Amino acid sequence: MTVYIGGVKVAPIQKTYSRIYFIEGLLGYLYHDLRQFKAAIELEHAKSAVKKPLQLLINKYCQEILRCADDYPTASGRITKKGKGLAQQLRAAMLSFDDSYSQFQKTTRVAKKKHKIICELNGSVLWFLQQHDMTVNSIKTNHYLPSNPTTQELIDFIKKEKISLKAVGVSTKMLPHRPKNWELRRFFKKVTGAFKKKNGQRKFIPYKIFCRALDSHNKKLRLGVEGLRVSVKGYYNLKDAWRNGSLDRLV
Repeated sequence: MTVYIGGVKVAPIQKTYSRIYFIEGLLGYLYHDLRQFKAAIELEHAKSAVKKPLQLLINKYCQEILRCADDYPTASGRITKKGKGLAQQLRAAMLSFDDSYSQFQKTTRVAKKKHKIICELNGSVLWFLQQHDMTVNSIKTNHYLPSNPTTQELIDFIKKEKISLKAVGVSTKMLPHRPKNWELRRFFKKVTGAFKKKNGQRKFIPYKIFCRALDSHNKKLRLGVEGLRVSVKGYYNLKDAWRNGSLDRLV
């Protein structure tokens, strides 16, 4: 909704939520996924019994998931050491179950449907842990960001946040695990689009030919050592991003 103060259009006031608020939501998803798993595995068990050793593994794993969800401290309204500890214990339980289940599969066949249900539970726990860690380690932003920002607006937002973080003495880079060369991505998008238009949508320009196009681009702009470069692995990642539609995503 557009807000005006004294006849001047201003950015709407953004309601803020604590990190615990989001973790409570994640716990809700974890409970939901565990209920779905229980219903699905019991249905399959009624059709064909789950082997006793596997039942014991699953029961122990589910107990650890429930213990984390039930005991997670949310009443204080802040992140606590106990909460972090429970998440670490759940991660250990997930890794232990994954290892034990892999060993079980070496000697006993698990029906495809049962295997899928078990993998979905493990995926739910992994997703919870990843989101939990990101929430716990999140830092409050200082700048306004539209609800449906463009790529350039997102890039500008990150630049402003980096400056703010340095000002308060935070040296950790934002998104350090996924640095993206946007100029390279834009060049790849342009060249690949032209190549596909000429040679078919299922084909990609060969790596060596793409590198020659980069060299020509660098020489034309006299970029020298500052010019665009890409490794074989980097080019593979660009093609993969094109396929899954994430080429223009900030994260």
